Amino acid sequence: MKEFTNYLKKKKYILLFLGVLFVFGVVVGAMIGLTNIGVLESQAFYFKEHISEISYQYVLLHFFFLALSLFTSYFGIGLPILLTLFFYEGMSFGFVFALFTSTFHVGGFLFSILFLLITKGVYLILFVLFFFHSFEIARKRIGDFIYKTNSCLNLQNHAKAGILLIFFTFLFDVVIFLFGTPLISLFQFLLK
Repeated sequence: MKEFTNYLKKKKYILLFLGVLFVFGVVVGAMIGLTNIGVLESQAFYFKEHISEISYQYVLLHFFFLALSLFTSYFGIGLPILLTLFFYEGMSFGFVFALFTSTFHVGGFLFSILFLLITKGVYLILFVLFFFHSFEIARKRIGDFIYKTNSCLNLQNHAKAGILLIFFTFLFDVVIFLFGTPLISLFQFLLK
């Protein structure tokens, strides 16, 4: 555990940047949700009525974007893709909070916290770790280009870690696909 906290301390500025980007996304998503609540309220009630029929299929989407980002990190353009995805995740958090809280009040707020923890909690942790490795790949590749060096061994280690994180994300998405609906349905009583 101490090694992990030391690892995070080394990445504190990147973590701070990601945190600010995520919070900004949450604010934008909440504003979008609140300004369109009249139109979206019927969708929240539809979700409540059909909660046991909804499937959470993130497997292909997450796999595609993470694999694309890992590959394009070698050229330095994978990071903007990842930053856009992270901002989008923040927007989806804010949007879900605003929609369920304004529609179902306190119960909606509690449901949205549980819903987001179940469907996105582990994914966001894996995503941040994946971003760290993609950042290192891009940084080393840019350094190789500028200083005419060759850091292939370090790049291979970061690529292996990135592939491992993609695999864990894939497993998490499969678990959510198989068990997400019944688990989320347990908290339907909060939507009154």
